[in-house]
This record gives sequence, C-alpha cells and structure tokens, in this order.
Amino acid sequence: QGTPDLEKVQVGADVTTYILRNLAPDSEYIVSLRAFNSIGEGRTIYEVTRTLSTAPEEKVPLMTPAGVKARVLGPNSILVSWMDPSVREGQTGRGRYYTIRWMSFGAPDRKTFYINTTSMQHSVSNLRPYTQYEFSVKTVDGRRESQYSLAVVNRTAQTMP
Repeated sequence: QGTPDLEKVQVGADVTTYILRNLAPDSEYIVSLRAFNSIGEGRTIYEVTRTLSTAPEEKVPLMTPAGVKARVLGPNSILVSWMDPSVREGQTGRGRYYTIRWMSFGAPDRKTFYINTTSMQHSVSNLRPYTQYEFSVKTVDGRRESQYSLAVVNRTAQTMP
C-alpha cells in the first residue's frame, strides 16, 4: 500500500529457504537478502515480487456432495441429506454452505427452486402431494462452488381422500 514495512529475519547458516507468512493478497513486496560471516557482510540482493490475488486453496475446486438421498416425510415434504467428502466425520465445514436445487420431475413447466443451508440435511416443504421431484446439492465456500451432485428422484406421499 505504498508504506514500507521492515522485518528483519536472521537464519542459520544451513537454511536455504524461508517462507514469508501473513502477506496480503495481490500486493507487491521488496525482499532483500544479504549473507554474512565472520569476515563481514556480503552485497545485498533485492527482488520485487507480488503475491497472488487469491489464496491457493481458493483455486482448488470443491468436492461435489455425495450420497444424496431424498426421504419422503409426507405429502408435502421430503428430507434431503448428503455427505460432504471434504469434511471429516464429526466436523463442520466452517464458512461453507450447501445449495439444494429441486424441481418437479417430468413436468413441462419445471420451475426450479433453491434453498441454502449450513446443515448436511434439510426438509424441503410446501411440495405438492403425490408429485415426483428431482433434487441435487452443491457446496459453496467463499467464492468457490462445487458442481451439483447427481440428481435423486422421489415422490411425495398421497393425501388422504
């Protein structure tokens, strides 16, 4: 940002690499290096470098949700559940959420609906009785999104006459 910061690091004689941490993304830095020994200091070498505009993990694609299931709860609701292969069992994916997409299956109007949730299951309600629906799920984490999962299909229950 135009303001020089100075951080001096002294490393041992056997160190040939050093990682600079906590750098701002998309920022320019001037790195200098100077060797020294018992006789004195060597000539300083300067290198101008720029950090990436996004963190490397933001360039790694998210894994698609797996094991999507649609369990009928009644004439107007279906419970959609899935697994996130990138989240270990018992953990939660901090900062991530899931988008469930659904539509009636085979209908000519096929209006598509979406809902976001942080849980790996969600009860989709206000569905029409005895109607077949198609569901798929994707993961969203910051600016990264997975592909939608394979679709699963199930039919809501009939209503009582």
